[in-house]
Amino acid sequence: MKLKYFNLKVILPFFFLILMILLGYSFCREENVRSEFKNEQLVEDFDYLWGVLENEYIFLPVLEERSIDIDNIRRSTREQIIKQKPDIELYYNLLDEMFAKMDYFAHLSLVDWHNYKIYKEHYNSEESPETEWKNVLQNPQTKFIYEQVLSKRNLNYSNVDFSDIEGTYYENQKVLVFRIKSFDPSFLNRNANFISNHVESLGTVQIDHIVFDISGNIGGSDLVWRENIVKVFGGDYEWKYYLYLRNTELMKKYYKNFDVQLIRNQLEQDKIPLFCNQLGLTDYYIVEDEISGILQVNEEAANAKRWVLIDNKVYSAADSFASFCKMTGWATLVGTTTKGDGMGITPLLITLPNTGLLMRFSGTASANEEGDLNAIYGTTPEYYSTKWENPFSTFLRIIE
Repeated sequence: MKLKYFNLKVILPFFFLILMILLGYSFCREENVRSEFKNEQLVEDFDYLWGVLENEYIFLPVLEERSIDIDNIRRSTREQIIKQKPDIELYYNLLDEMFAKMDYFAHLSLVDWHNYKIYKEHYNSEESPETEWKNVLQNPQTKFIYEQVLSKRNLNYSNVDFSDIEGTYYENQKVLVFRIKSFDPSFLNRNANFISNHVESLGTVQIDHIVFDISGNIGGSDLVWRENIVKVFGGDYEWKYYLYLRNTELMKKYYKNFDVQLIRNQLEQDKIPLFCNQLGLTDYYIVEDEISGILQVNEEAANAKRWVLIDNKVYSAADSFASFCKMTGWATLVGTTTKGDGMGITPLLITLPNTGLLMRFSGTASANEEGDLNAIYGTTPEYYSTKWENPFSTFLRIIE
């Protein structure tokens, strides 16, 4: 059999032509992204960030009422950026310190590497619908700075406790306690069947009470508590609440798929929460939610009285779970008032134009069951702990 013969006089020029095209493409692609910046570019991003906050971050008046000196924080941070070596990690840390001084209020923060991966998985996959979140995450500079720069520096500030759910049965009280320290999205699969499996492992023991201890839980994803907790106990639940916002171009991009209506044209004046005027909120939409689940535990567990333990660290998706329990009666809340900001949708993402870093913050405000701003006053328990008690000891006192 003859080997195939190629005319190198023809092939080589063609090969070099293709190589030059690929190198040229690579060069053009890489010159559009960068990992090193001048001070002027970092200052530009800083000024852009504050322009967005002044126009779009509805909670600035809340921070001012809390005696947080916004002007001083802004001025001093800008001066530090000008003086500091223009390094992306130093810059990132400066912005993080600035947001810390603002209490990270209502999710106001930079997106770190851990949260970037979560957003990418849930909003920027091929299966994800076209949304403004997806549009932002497809920015080439953002992708480069997180996946090629920050990933190697491991800038994580999420403080997530990755401990799995813990189940403990107290025979004397006939109480089953599930300790749930986080609703991080990774738990959706990791702990998917933990509750049903643990109940099954207990056999025929008597269970009068089931306690879900989420004290200290700073949130994650609503899907975790919806799928891994509520649906396990079966039943159908429906509830609704209002979200309030400003009618701006940015909000239109994020809420274009929602039925947004003008507050004063559609909502009765006496039903408008007082904080809407304070925060300059002009529009609202109604969230009508529901959960349906098929029972996955035995009759003993299904008929047990359910309790949820909360404290002042319960935040975001964890507060969302507490709010659901209170609005639907799914469980009784015990402990202290939560940190709040759980009623709403995923925080808005803002791309800083030069660095590609992502800033996030909540774009809507909501009222708790008492009509107060949830981001400040959180979700209140039905049974309060005294200053000498933790939520679990309060629960034990109640059932004695």
